[in-house]
Amino acid sequence: MKRKIIGMLMVLIICFTMTVGVFAEGIGNQNEKAIGNTSLLKIPIVQEEKVNNIVTPMGPAPPLTYLQVRAAISTNYPQFEFFEPHQLSSIQDHGGQELYVITYQIGYSNYKFAEMNGALLDLVKIENVDLNGDSIIDGFYYWWDASEFESGDFTYKATSSNYPWNTMSDRIYIR
Repeated sequence: MKRKIIGMLMVLIICFTMTVGVFAEGIGNQNEKAIGNTSLLKIPIVQEEKVNNIVTPMGPAPPLTYLQVRAAISTNYPQFEFFEPHQLSSIQDHGGQELYVITYQIGYSNYKFAEMNGALLDLVKIENVDLNGDSIIDGFYYWWDASEFESGDFTYKATSSNYPWNTMSDRIYIR
């Protein structure tokens, strides 16, 4: 009887380990939504922080501590226009067939959304950020599809997935 219980526990441990590994592999490229044959989505955000798509489940997720509307890229301006933390408006004239706004956050959030002129935007791409090269995800770049807009007020808001459950937001006017 004791051998059966030990055997069953070993099988459960092996199954759990394999499930976590498969789940972690799927997280790296989560929420990438196909939008035609867009070439702008294939451009990774400049690696000012180490971007890593390898997930290592280690423990509790860090709370949301920082977020920013980081950059925009569009058909009319096909390179990244990076924004300073307190910048109120883009400098370049964006728009055209495609417009993506990239937000950056440190920590984890379970509730996040972006709006352009009050309309919710689709999340189309996520890039993991590993700030210190330890294979632990510290934050994320989120790509939001604002292609139906030529310009307008962009707002990003997120709520931490754990204590202190704070909500942070940032906004910018995209020309």
